Amino acid sequence: MSVNFEKFKKTYRDPNLKFFYKLLPEAKNHFKSVLKYLEKSITENDKNTWFGTVIAMQSVAEDMCFDRLKGYIVEMNEPNRKNFKEIERMIGEILLLKMPPRKKWHCFGL
Repeated sequence: MSVNFEKFKKTYRDPNLKFFYKLLPEAKNHFKSVLKYLEKSITENDKNTWFGTVIAMQSVAEDMCFDRLKGYIVEMNEPNRKNFKEIERMIGEILLLKMPPRKKWHCFGL
């Protein structure tokens, strides 16, 4: 699992993960941008963009308790396709996360 829900619950005192699911759409947008910038840095061989984007990605991953993405060792000095493919796969898992359906309670007047 790409998310450490228990760690998030403890860190943010969020037992029902309401805060997590409020942040999730913004995190998804951030990670979509990360993929664009990482790919661009590879095509342009831009070390500064690669480095800055990896730092931003790891920071959000840490805050959102995406432990696998946070703990992934990235070659920081050189943009490279191997790291990009692995990051793309992990972000893909995050992008698949959805808010669980709300429970509907029906009251019947008796």
